[in-house]
Amino acid sequence: MARYVAPPTADEDSWAKFGRKTISRFSVGLSAIADPADIGGVAGAVSSASKRLHDMTHAPTVHISMYSGGAEDGLEKGAIRGAIETLLGGDPNYEVTALSVSGEDEDDRGSTAIDFLDDVLREREEIDLTELDADQSYNERIRFLHDCFAAHIDYLERYYGMG
Repeated sequence: MARYVAPPTADEDSWAKFGRKTISRFSVGLSAIADPADIGGVAGAVSSASKRLHDMTHAPTVHISMYSGGAEDGLEKGAIRGAIETLLGGDPNYEVTALSVSGEDEDDRGSTAIDFLDDVLREREEIDLTELDADQSYNERIRFLHDCFAAHIDYLERYYGMG
């Protein structure tokens, strides 16, 4: 059986909202935790702690939250951004089941959460393949994928660079 993995890619609006916030809370949930990759920073600490907690408790999913405790500057934004980018990178040693930040927004000073698993680039289209032969079905699926990438190519190139 083949397994296809397409890790979530946070959309541009999510990163724009993130940039305007003073981050007061960072939450992550991990499941299917194998040996975490040798990564550093907040993402490495979270994946290592999640693995240890999973091994001790046999919990299928481990949630970890960090809170700034009302500190005016909030959590270190660069470290949190790096953790989000790493966790969205598709490491096969764990599955990210929750990934969000919250804090006050510079624009309206309202505390709202950004869910980096729900606020993702996505395209959906119902394709009826029942009347198509194998070649037509393949071509229709390729067309759909091409259209999805074309719709988001500017953002993907800015975020991931040219490749």
